[in-house]
Amino acid sequence: MKGFELAARDFYRKISSDVEFEDRSATDVLNNIAADEERHAGIVQEIIDIVNNVL
Repeated sequence: MKGFELAARDFYRKISSDVEFEDRSATDVLNNIAADEERHAGIVQEIIDIVNNVL
């Protein structure tokens, strides 16, 4: 799951950084989504850490 979140983050970053993609408002949205995906990966890592500490 963490890998999925990081892959999604990279996907949104790649699209937003494409020089041919000129819509600045859409670029901002994509960057925000990428940041959300990175936060999600952090949450997944916290869950993994909690589960590993219980076992």
